[in-house]
Amino acid sequence: MTELEELEQYLYDNNIKYYEKDLIDASFESVIIKAFQNIGIFVNKELPTLDKVHFIKHELAHYNTSSFYNFESTSKRINKQETRAINYMCKNFLPLDKIKELFCKEYEPYEIADILNISQLSVEDAIRYMYQKGILEIHSY
Repeated sequence: MTELEELEQYLYDNNIKYYEKDLIDASFESVIIKAFQNIGIFVNKELPTLDKVHFIKHELAHYNTSSFYNFESTSKRINKQETRAINYMCKNFLPLDKIKELFCKEYEPYEIADILNISQLSVEDAIRYMYQKGILEIHSY
């Protein structure tokens, strides 16, 4: 079973609807919508599989942390909720130790993504997260 299939099964088991839709006209690649007791995750169907996995994990992080917002939310609230979701995703869904090890060996994010078979977007989020948390340090040369 692929990681995407595993995530789809997890969503099904937890009564979270999953839709792959044409979001070409939207300003986003994915969204989670909560309406009363119903939850739906929408992901751009045109994305490569690894990016779909990334965005499903991101939206699940919103769900798991209750970090929702709406179109009337302030930029400050949106940034806070996005940061909360990204931090959760990095801590709970990504192989931070492996990403750090490869990054410290001076592999580029796209190379790390290829080696670990994850989205480059996930690697980039993980690197930013590790810098923000002091797990990685910026060195001057």
